[in-house]
Amino acid sequence: MQIPPPEGQTFRYNRLGDGVAEMNKAIHEQAGMVLSVIAPKIKGVIFFFPKAGADKATVEIESAAGVKRYTADKAGRIKLKLEKALLTENPEINVSEKPASIVPDMEDL
Repeated sequence: MQIPPPEGQTFRYNRLGDGVAEMNKAIHEQAGMVLSVIAPKIKGVIFFFPKAGADKATVEIESAAGVKRYTADKAGRIKLKLEKALLTENPEINVSEKPASIVPDMEDL
């Protein structure tokens, strides 16, 4: 499951939170009542940028606490753990270029 990439280069933080919540709900439903207690919970997302954006694409979160800036790794990925305070604040996120995809981070499950 993917979180739809933004149309432009700016969107709200809750867009990420909504996508992760939807995925967690699907996991919970698939696990059933008994196993849902021990089912893994997704806590973040991964931005995938085209190869041209590797090592230089950025994600900036402009919150009341200041600007947080993340830069893509050599594979064009940025892993972002969702923060409860930012979900409440719902700040703007600016991406330097349109990501190829944004997916729930299932690597640490």
